[in-house]
Amino acid sequence: EGDRVMEIWNLVFMQYDRDAQGNLKPLPRPSIDTGMGLERVASILQGVDSNYEIDLFRPIFEAIWKRAKVDPAQRAETTNRTASQVIADHIRAATFMVYDGVVPSNEGRGYVLRKIIRRALRFGRKLGIEGRFFAELSPSVFAAMGDAYPELEGELSRITKTLAREENQFSLTLTTGLKQLESLNTASGAIPGAEIFKLYDTFGFPVDLVEDWCRERGLACDLEGFNAALREQKAKGRAAMKVHDIRLGGDLAALADLRATAFLGYDVTEAQGKVVALFDAGSRRVKELTGTGFVLLDHTPFYATSGGQVGDTGVLRADGITCQVTDTTAPAPRRHLHHVAVSGSRALREGETVLATVDAERRARIRAHHTATHLLHAALRDVLGTHVKQAGSVVDAERLRFDFNHFAPLEPDQVLEIERLVNEQTLGAYRTTSQVMPIEEALAAGAMALFGEKYGDTVRVVSVPGFSRELCGGTHVANTGEIGLVKIVSEGAVAAGVRRLEAVAGAAALHRLQEDEHLLGALARQVNTPREALGGVIAAKEARIPELERELKEAR
Repeated sequence: EGDRVMEIWNLVFMQYDRDAQGNLKPLPRPSIDTGMGLERVASILQGVDSNYEIDLFRPIFEAIWKRAKVDPAQRAETTNRTASQVIADHIRAATFMVYDGVVPSNEGRGYVLRKIIRRALRFGRKLGIEGRFFAELSPSVFAAMGDAYPELEGELSRITKTLAREENQFSLTLTTGLKQLESLNTASGAIPGAEIFKLYDTFGFPVDLVEDWCRERGLACDLEGFNAALREQKAKGRAAMKVHDIRLGGDLAALADLRATAFLGYDVTEAQGKVVALFDAGSRRVKELTGTGFVLLDHTPFYATSGGQVGDTGVLRADGITCQVTDTTAPAPRRHLHHVAVSGSRALREGETVLATVDAERRARIRAHHTATHLLHAALRDVLGTHVKQAGSVVDAERLRFDFNHFAPLEPDQVLEIERLVNEQTLGAYRTTSQVMPIEEALAAGAMALFGEKYGDTVRVVSVPGFSRELCGGTHVANTGEIGLVKIVSEGAVAAGVRRLEAVAGAAALHRLQEDEHLLGALARQVNTPREALGGVIAAKEARIPELERELKEAR
């Protein structure tokens, strides 16, 4: 008990499943979860009292104390010790997170990183550190762990820039937030919860800093009101999600208990399937369906929206019935719901067999854009660096959108080089491959996995030999030549540290080029200049604008 005993290893024996009513059911496969504190073992072997005193942390603490305005004799004081330990722990975590491709943002793992950085910065204030300091600590992490992770060295510049950018942004947040605080009416002797929430929600100002500010001025801080406003916002967010999430509606909540769908769409675009279940537009299960609703089949060639790829459309047919499929989704794993509009002389019945036919032309365009997305990902990593990781994507019949982690806008020549590499692969008409294999084997072979995605024991690996290899359950071309031309049409920021490329492939790319050619021709005719000279003419006219404005001002 207390500090007398240090736990270095524990075992959790998992034997039962507790249901919602509290009943215990034996697990089909009992297991043992084991965890060991490696740094605790190091502290025992090195004869020190805590993890933070082991040799692994020494270079990091040395870097911290160089910046801290704390008398060496006071470093062991509880407040100073805690602050330095938080900073040391957080700079190590942040350094490795950025190395792995995570960037500060307002959601998911990026939000975790942002909170880690900002918490460390707040503790830096407790040590009297002025100005930027956190990003400068990254080299100390390499000094401590470079022998085990030599790959960090080549990424230190990127890591430092990413952390410094967030540090600068938080500094602006603090400045803006403090101005807002100073402008509040404090005659009542308190800061209302609604105002604290506004600072937090609108300006990103930390609540604990509001508490500190109030404490220094002898003001009350309405945390209860703040928490009420926060709960209200979360409730609204959940309600908004339910409106658009059919998984939460009616009898569809039990979808996972129904027979799974066998997906045949990798090989065919037409197949017979038996109707397992029908749901009307209100998500109620029915035996017969007319009008609009949802159809669950035991076998289908229809791909369900997943991994950024949109669902297939097409038609289901049976005697006397045609069902237009407007979308396909999978609200539960391996349960493909066909969104249909039934027409014909009778209702569609549960248990009958239908012929499911995918819109093959649309599917072909989706396939082309999906494989182009993989090529784009590989080209981005080749041009910008291996820190680039996919942060999101949308693949449909008309275009592709690819979000990725990167700390700066792309230069025009970088965009051109990425585009060139992608089209080099499409012009080469290389055969693609897809294999199902154990996930360990796939990762060992260099397949790209999306950070945060959940994968099973076996995965599907889609490859363009020598260029791209990714874990992916989507549909793809058999040969890169089927993609045709790929044209990047835009590049920009969508969040801090996240960039977005949009591109078109095949016929859509040709259409875009024709539009661009028409526009260039029209501009050239308008200024009576050859197209190749347009840039110079426009630059000259722009340079004349200040001079003309000055002349106009003088004339007045």
